[in-house]
Amino acid sequence: GAAGESRGTRVRRQAGRMAEGLTWLWREPLLRTTALLVAGSNLLFRALFLLMIVLLAEEGAGPAAIGVLVGVAGGCGMLGALVAGRIGRTLRMNSLVIGANWVWALLMCVLAFGGGLWPAAIAYTAMWFVGPIWNVAVGTYQLAVTPDGLRGRVLSASSLLANGALSLGALAGGLLLDGFGVRAAAAVLAGWMVLMALAATFSRPVRRATMTAITAPAEPAPAEVPAPAEPRKAPAGATGAGSDGHH
Repeated sequence: GAAGESRGTRVRRQAGRMAEGLTWLWREPLLRTTALLVAGSNLLFRALFLLMIVLLAEEGAGPAAIGVLVGVAGGCGMLGALVAGRIGRTLRMNSLVIGANWVWALLMCVLAFGGGLWPAAIAYTAMWFVGPIWNVAVGTYQLAVTPDGLRGRVLSASSLLANGALSLGALAGGLLLDGFGVRAAAAVLAGWMVLMALAATFSRPVRRATMTAITAPAEPAPAEVPAPAEPRKAPAGATGAGSDGHH
């Protein structure tokens, strides 16, 4: 009984902390907007992953081809991670948020309406390149502006939104594929991504975010080295007195 009560207390405490983080996040217009955009893109990517597997299967590709596609996409993601810091320190936040969403929207249109397996595969792998750039910029900015005492709670809240969207994306992808087929499902996802890009473009908090996505650390100020203390002069006669004492 006591163990169950303490467990319930811990759960309530954790829920309260997460609610506090979510409340603070929701009151920050730019963080709220980017968190919703992250959730929306996560929903799309999870549904798109299922769609690509079905598309490859319908085109006659075997499991090896699916593995190759996922491997190449992962390689593009690694390349994106390598340049994410440099791009984040170069581009303004509004340019990066709006640009990333429009690149995804364009690639989704190529994937949905390009007509063929190869355009879809190339567009899909290119989308993975943008993902790390987007995640690093948004995550770094969130950590930079969140107070130290709230960082864990805000991170938990944003992770809840992002991971919840992944589950919804898997459900949405399955329903779309089952109800409409691959091509129609791809068109729906392309429309969803265009709507997200439009939302980012017309979002006032995003347009006002003119700071760089990642702020370069300031150069540490050179430490002042204190001047060495001057040696004290011995009082007159001290040396002679010391030498007399040894005789």
